[in-house]
Amino acid sequence: MPQAPIERALKTDLFEEAVGGGLSPLQRARSTIGIDLANVAVRRAVGRHPRLQGVVADVRRLPFQSGAFDLVVSTSTLDHFGHASDIREALGELNRVLRAGGELIITMDNDRNPVLALRRRIQAPLLRLGVLPYFTGVSCDAHGLRTLLTDAGFEIRDETTVLHSPRVLAIVVARVLDVLALPRLSRSYLRLLVGFERLARSRVAPVTGYFVAARAVKR
Repeated sequence: MPQAPIERALKTDLFEEAVGGGLSPLQRARSTIGIDLANVAVRRAVGRHPRLQGVVADVRRLPFQSGAFDLVVSTSTLDHFGHASDIREALGELNRVLRAGGELIITMDNDRNPVLALRRRIQAPLLRLGVLPYFTGVSCDAHGLRTLLTDAGFEIRDETTVLHSPRVLAIVVARVLDVLALPRLSRSYLRLLVGFERLARSRVAPVTGYFVAARAVKR
């Protein structure tokens, strides 16, 4: 059965829309607003997606009325703050702008992933050297996300971990295959990466997933 359309949706950053096709839940919405702190990201996203309304805004201080949206999608946005209080403030704003029963889809860096934990510890010199492209802030594990969402007034409907392949190695191999222009090998490689997602149903999922994810509704 086809899913009912969403009237109004909000995206809390515009990286996916600025560089690619965006996310499927937003494509179901009759009206979508995307926010980003970077004006260039807003311009590029709107240029690629004419139906998208772009706004330069801070997720901690949203310029929208309470209950304005049916859906909010927040993919790895709230894990770029320096303090946990910023995450709580942002979740409070996301709850405010959702209507009662409105849905939040959220992902954040997984604090239990050892690669991410190491990156966070040594990121200062890597940022200075230009090895890392952006600052990684405080985040949480699955239990922490559950607590943050519940405290902000959400009821969790689904939760999981995503992106279980060895990310750094996967990116390097993908770039090599892209340069070599071998489509058949690239498709096989993509199937291999998708196969790693079976780990989401395993006991090691809380450690291997790069992101914790949840679907929640406003109480």
